[in-house]
Amino acid sequence: MIVLHANWTGGRLILWAESSKAWEQRVTGDGGGGPGSDGVPPRDDPRTHGFAADPQSIRALPAVQRAVITDEAVCVDRTMRIRWPVHGETEVPSPQLARMLSIDETDPAQCALGELLVPGVSVAPERVPAVLLAIDLAPEHDRRAVTIAPSLRYWIAVTRLVSELLADQRFVPAVSRDQDGGLAAHWRLWMHREQDMERIRHLCRLMPLSARCVVDRHTHHPWLILCDFLTVTTDVLVRSIMCRHSLAEAVSGWDAQTDPHVAWLSSLLDLEALIHSSDHDRSRELMKGVRGWTDRLVLDGRRTQAMRLLLVLEEPPDSSTLEEFNEPDDATRWPIRFYLQAVDDPTFIVDATRLWGLAHDVRTIAGRIIDDPQDLLLKELTRASQLFAPLESALDEPAPTHVELTTDQAYTLLRESRKLLEESGIAVKAPTWWDTPQTSLAVRLAHRLRGDQPRGLVQTGYARRAASIRA
Repeated sequence: MIVLHANWTGGRLILWAESSKAWEQRVTGDGGGGPGSDGVPPRDDPRTHGFAADPQSIRALPAVQRAVITDEAVCVDRTMRIRWPVHGETEVPSPQLARMLSIDETDPAQCALGELLVPGVSVAPERVPAVLLAIDLAPEHDRRAVTIAPSLRYWIAVTRLVSELLADQRFVPAVSRDQDGGLAAHWRLWMHREQDMERIRHLCRLMPLSARCVVDRHTHHPWLILCDFLTVTTDVLVRSIMCRHSLAEAVSGWDAQTDPHVAWLSSLLDLEALIHSSDHDRSRELMKGVRGWTDRLVLDGRRTQAMRLLLVLEEPPDSSTLEEFNEPDDATRWPIRFYLQAVDDPTFIVDATRLWGLAHDVRTIAGRIIDDPQDLLLKELTRASQLFAPLESALDEPAPTHVELTTDQAYTLLRESRKLLEESGIAVKAPTWWDTPQTSLAVRLAHRLRGDQPRGLVQTGYARRAASIRA
C-alpha cells in the first residue's frame, strides 16, 4: 500500500509516494526487494527518502494508466529535493502512512526539517489536469491500495477551479518577455472579479505544508507556487483546445515575420509561445498595446460611476399566441430595452424613453443628481455594443430606447455575452424564468438537441412548463 503525494516544481507535476512495505522492510532490517518489487527502491544514497515508492509502482496505478501518461514525452522519472520532517536519522512517516501502519505519530516538537531526495514521476503540464482528475474519479476498487495525501487532494482542488474558470471563458490572451528577452504569447486566467480572487486567496491559505516542501526557486512560498501552477496549466490547456480545432489555419497565410500582431496571434493559436517577428519596434508597440487593452478591461470591470446601463430582455409581445412546446420562428422578436440604474441602489432605474423626454440641461431625476444622463446612456450603449454587436443598430437612432433581437441573438446574449457585459459594469436582466435551475437546464438541453443552430430559447409556455419539471 502507498500514500500518494503530489508537488508542483519546474513547471511540472511530480507524483511520489510513501510505501508501507518499504517502511516495514526498513524497520525489520530487510532491505531486499529492489526496484519494481512492490515499489521499494534501492537505498544506496543516504539522502534518499528511506521508504519512498519506486516510480514504476506509481506508473502502474490504474488511474495513472487511465490518464495515458506512459509516453516518455509527457511522463518521465525524476528525483526532486524536498524538506521533510526527520527524527534523528530517520524520516518521519506522514500522518496518512502512520494511520495505515497503525503506528503512533511522531511528536512534531521532537522533529526537525531535513533535505531528502525522493524519486517520482514527472508529468508534463498538458497532461496534469487529466492525471489529477483521473486519480480523483478513480473507482473505489482502483484505490484500495492507495491513500491520497493532502498535497494531492490540494492540487486536485486547484485543477477543478482552473477547469471551472476556463469553462466559464475566464481567460484572456497576453504577452510577456521570456528569460532571453524575447516576446512570448500566452493565455492567462482573467481574475479581476473579487469572488474569483477570493477563491484563489482561499486556496493559497489552504495549501498544506507537504504541497510546498520542494526545494526550488519558489522557496516554499505558497502564492508563488500556486501562481506558477495557474499560469502554466491555463496556457497549455487553452492552447491544446486551439490546436485541437486547428484555429492556427485561420492565419496561416498572413505574414507573421513583418507583422507582430499576426505573430502574436499565431503563437496564441499554436503550441509554440515564442513570437517570431523581425520588426522589433512594432513588437514593443504590440506589448504596450496588449497591456493597455488588458488595463482597459480592468478599468471597465471596476467602474465606480453612480449610474450604469441596464439592458432588460423581454419576452416576445406575441408569445401568448405561440403553440405550446414550439420554439419561436424566425420572425419572432425579443425586445431589449435600455435603462440607467443606480449602482448603489439597483431598485432606482430610469428608462431611456424618460431620459430622452427631459430637457438637455436637466441633471436631477427623482432627487438624484446625474451628470449628463443622455450622454452617459449613449456612451454606455457604445461600450456595450463593442461586447454585443446587435446593439450597434441602436446607435443609428438619435434617441435610442430599445432594439429587437432575433431568437438566435437573444440566446447568444443570455448564454454567452451576458457575463462579459456584467463583468464590464453593464447590468443585464433576463426574463424571470431564465435563471431558474430547472428552466435553465431544459433550455440548454433543448438547444443541444436541436444541433448547432442556437435555437434554445423556446416560448414562454415551454419555459413555464419546464420550470415545473422535477427530477
